[in-house]
Amino acid sequence: LRPMRAVEGAVARVGAGELEVAAPTDGPAELAQLARAFNEMTASLREQLTAIAQAFFALVTSSESIALNRLLTAGAGSSAKLAQIFWEAGPQRVQRDFANFLAREVEAGQLEIDDIPRAASQFFCLLKGELHARQMCGCNAAPFQQAEVDRHIAATVDLFIRAYATKGPATLSR
Repeated sequence: LRPMRAVEGAVARVGAGELEVAAPTDGPAELAQLARAFNEMTASLREQLTAIAQAFFALVTSSESIALNRLLTAGAGSSAKLAQIFWEAGPQRVQRDFANFLAREVEAGQLEIDDIPRAASQFFCLLKGELHARQMCGCNAAPFQQAEVDRHIAATVDLFIRAYATKGPATLSR
């Protein structure tokens, strides 16, 4: 009975937004297997979001991306067609693909999101954050410190999971 309560407690804590909780894997074989699956599931979602965040942040903060963004922003009024082509080929496609990922996670019971396209947009806006804004304004002559980027990405992923994590026992559905 004690191992079952420990697993239930871990599920409740994750549901309440504690993101670094692991269920104990001791106890009866079936319960230990369930606990291992729970631990893999919670780590897996965070790891996937972190990998997506790292790739996106590296892309939007690359010198090429910053230069293209500045060029399009400065000349957007002169070529609405070019701006639309860029939007559809880049940002819109990335958000759509991420929204599809989120929809699969909602279907699997990992996340509760009412407006998936908005959540996808929010994730990417949070990722850009102050670091990207400083870079766009030309305030970052030196590259970002990797530790600063890692903290920013971890905080963004944690905030996103707190906002959209499944509340309660449905978290075990995967």
